[in-house]
Amino acid sequence: MITNVSRRALLGAGLAATALGATSCTFSSSGPGSSGGGGEGDGDEMVLRQMMRPIDHLDPAFGGSTVPDTAWLTSSLFEGLVLLDPDGGEDPLPGVAESWDISDDGLTYTFHLRDNAQWSNGDPVTAEDFVWNWKRSLTPKTAEEQENDLSYSGDVYLNVKGAEDYFGGKNDDFSTVAVKATDESTLEFQLVDPDPRFLPTLTGRTTRPLHPKTVEEHPKDWADPENWVSNGPYVLTKWRANAGFTAERSDSYWDVDEYPINRWEVVFNDGGDPAGMVQYNADEIDVFRVNGDPDSIIANETLADQLQLGSLTQFNSLEVLNSENTILEDDVRVRMALSMAIDRDAIAEIAKPLKAATTLCPSGIAGYDQVEAATSFDPERAKQLLAEAGHANGEGIPEINIMIYNSMPWIEAVGEMWSEHLGVKYKIDQVDVGVLAEKTDQVHPANYVGFRYYHYGINIPTMYGFASMLPAKSRAMPTAAVKRYWEIDNDKKMSASQKKAEQQELMEKNWWPDYRAYAELVDQAQQAGDPEQSQQLAIQAATALEKTQTNIPILWSGYTFMIKPHVKNVKPTSYMDLLFNLKGVTIEK
Repeated sequence: MITNVSRRALLGAGLAATALGATSCTFSSSGPGSSGGGGEGDGDEMVLRQMMRPIDHLDPAFGGSTVPDTAWLTSSLFEGLVLLDPDGGEDPLPGVAESWDISDDGLTYTFHLRDNAQWSNGDPVTAEDFVWNWKRSLTPKTAEEQENDLSYSGDVYLNVKGAEDYFGGKNDDFSTVAVKATDESTLEFQLVDPDPRFLPTLTGRTTRPLHPKTVEEHPKDWADPENWVSNGPYVLTKWRANAGFTAERSDSYWDVDEYPINRWEVVFNDGGDPAGMVQYNADEIDVFRVNGDPDSIIANETLADQLQLGSLTQFNSLEVLNSENTILEDDVRVRMALSMAIDRDAIAEIAKPLKAATTLCPSGIAGYDQVEAATSFDPERAKQLLAEAGHANGEGIPEINIMIYNSMPWIEAVGEMWSEHLGVKYKIDQVDVGVLAEKTDQVHPANYVGFRYYHYGINIPTMYGFASMLPAKSRAMPTAAVKRYWEIDNDKKMSASQKKAEQQELMEKNWWPDYRAYAELVDQAQQAGDPEQSQQLAIQAATALEKTQTNIPILWSGYTFMIKPHVKNVKPTSYMDLLFNLKGVTIEK
């Protein structure tokens, strides 16, 4: 779903003024239909031109420094069993699998592959191809050499029977992993426990398949255009390291008629938004993702209409930190009072195009409007709660730190609202990203009380995917338990499985009662065999999470794009694995 970003009533120059000194880097194609800007090529050819950050590899099974852009590219080159719905629907769409069955106990998934799914060299896509790819991704040596990215939703993949032992090196017999091709067009998975995330997780980048024969014959250079074989709607035809690539529509793809774009040309540029706007204003590209503050774009009436916000599947919050002074941890009324003192509508005006959050669950998640908010802007009620907790007029509340990693004016505004409405002092503690990560996992001294800024994207776009993330799970405990958690984590004598088991037991015994109630609802949603029952339990879990206020919701957000008016039918999302696909996209001039 596309949301047009409303313009601010601001004066100022366009973004071009901020781009002085930026270098425009172009990637020219010598193929037919090449033109200086986005649009139509020779005859009826449609060519889409885009800018991305440089991509370091083309392997869908592995991560890297530019995951969203890598996933964006591989989503058009490779196709998995099922696909994300670009319209925001919760249920995955058929991909290579035209249908699937789920057993009543939620443990067996059987996929039926379409008979017209082909690789770009004409080979049929078979169930055994997927088994081969799962073995490749789970093989310990491959994982170590290529920095396997199963850490992303890894618990979902490792919930396949036998997968965790094989991945961990305890068993080197892949036949013990319950991923089976029962015939050429039927693929079966058996899970250890029911998991509503399993099907939507299969839409992700890590399960998009490579062509086994090509990788076996060209293990080091299978990604070179001269060796390229893939099963998605586009095939790689040109690649220039640190410069860009060209992909052309694949006539072998089963749904090729739904992809009008003949050629997709991408330039790599790590110059950020200013460099992107230089190319965009020069009509050298049609699309790019905005990574920074779009204020200058919003201030320009012409450009503002071309700024598109993807689905709101990300939240921006303040997450409680642990301290020897447990005033924030001991009484949820203090956290709720701080939450009620925040005017989110006013914050959203400062932070455009971000939207005011009514709950932690973003509006891009189906069922979000059924999640009950625990707080809203109500300064008088906030004062009452603080007084009931023994802190009338802010008495006894120490200075509240807000730890951030870059300057955000709206964070300052939150602190000012606490000061104005509750008489609470605040301090902005800006640190490097690495320092923030390190300090997040500490129990701070008694003179340091507060929150960290926490931004998170829901990459399994379902209510259960949201509810099951368990934010602050290692911190929603008494101080002694938190310290023990990190002692276990740093114990080099323990295996990873031992650490995981001991930490889980520690959390389950020590979680705050309201957090335990939330976690128990998540477990019930996971075990529910009926999808509708699971959905309702996940909504209840999301509501229970609100009551903990471990994370104070402030804003919802998504990825932001600049898209030329002549590019039609683009449906940007904010899922890391599919920023948008090219299905139905056309060029009109």
